[in-house]
Amino acid sequence: MIRRNRRVGSRSKAKPTSPAAPIPPEHVVAIGASAGGLQALQELARHLMLPGRLAYIVAQHLAPDQPSQLVELMARVTSLRVVAAVDGAVLEPGVIVIAPPHCDLAVEGGQLRVREPLPRFGPSPCIDLLFESLAQHWGEKGIAVVLSGTGSDGALGLRAVRAAGGLTIAQSPQEAKFDGMPHAAIALGGAELVLEAAAIGERLCEMIRVGGAWDVEPLPEPQSVLLGAVTTKLKQISGIDFTHYKESTLRRQLQRRMAIRGVSSISDYLPLLSPQGEEAQALVQNLLVSVTSFFRDAKAFQSLRELLQSRLPADISSARLRIWVAGCASGEEAYSIAMLVSELLGHPAELARQLKIFATDLDEPSLAFARRGLYPLSAAKTIPEDLRQRFLVDGDGEVEISKNLRDCIVFARHNLCEDPPFANLDL
Repeated sequence: MIRRNRRVGSRSKAKPTSPAAPIPPEHVVAIGASAGGLQALQELARHLMLPGRLAYIVAQHLAPDQPSQLVELMARVTSLRVVAAVDGAVLEPGVIVIAPPHCDLAVEGGQLRVREPLPRFGPSPCIDLLFESLAQHWGEKGIAVVLSGTGSDGALGLRAVRAAGGLTIAQSPQEAKFDGMPHAAIALGGAELVLEAAAIGERLCEMIRVGGAWDVEPLPEPQSVLLGAVTTKLKQISGIDFTHYKESTLRRQLQRRMAIRGVSSISDYLPLLSPQGEEAQALVQNLLVSVTSFFRDAKAFQSLRELLQSRLPADISSARLRIWVAGCASGEEAYSIAMLVSELLGHPAELARQLKIFATDLDEPSLAFARRGLYPLSAAKTIPEDLRQRFLVDGDGEVEISKNLRDCIVFARHNLCEDPPFANLDL
């Protein structure tokens, strides 16, 4: 009998290979724009020629009833792939995703979420919503950019990204065709860099060349003495003592500013911290950045309502309340408490005669923003409708706090660690 050798597997079918999973991005860049934004977007995109490990998402305010040509217009100026956003799509490095008209866009981990906009005030896509999701899901790996536009959409979200450790950039208001959005982002203290559109593209491209990070490597120098020199300078210039800040936080923010300024050692960075320059304020801003909102933590405000109701006199017209809001940031909490007290008092015509609120903070830019009493439309979503109708005036992409409410509040710089407290307080 003759045996024939059979080659194992010679007649078996090869198993189909599944496509390789896409390499996830190292960073996600979310870009918000409105009126005049197309020119800025194209100028930025002209410099995005290296695929790298960055994924890009563009939220441009668009007319809901008109088709968008933004994908085609962006594809003309960059070699990167430009696509329309699809719900559930996986974020890919080197791809620019464009939000479709009349949709909101967010990130959820490594995926896109495209939704019909919820009933609200303001245009779509909501840039604040995109930025806030970026802060939540990408933290230090998120990059948020605000370009030309009217109103202030993106200002709150940009601050959230910065508070989460991400990099935040605003287009120079002097270059922007419409400077409302960049101005609002800068005024609220969210913008870490202010650059022209082309320079933003160049900065992102430089990140790709150096490996996709804006942070420098761990500092090689002895930390304690040099970090102490930094905190000493900040105390001399700003009056704020950061000695007891968590060292890792101080070091991380210091490294961020050093990388942005192109400095590799603390000893070279120290001369930049001068009273005449802006670097000390920029570093202080990084360390103080905070996130707040109107009626934040609904349960806390309900408890406050119950407490105040139990303490108010039977004749509410005789009530005279003095309240201190310490660490008021950009003012939302102080205004929320003023609305609540006004409601409990029956909305008296001269509210300022019965209520005085002292709202204090270390951060002067945040206080300046609070004094203006102008907030993005998207910020009003957490205010109860009846209070919103009474105390907010709608503007072009913004809401303004009524004069009646603003007259109740004094915003002032105050350092809890050094300055004396306010006296004769009820709350």
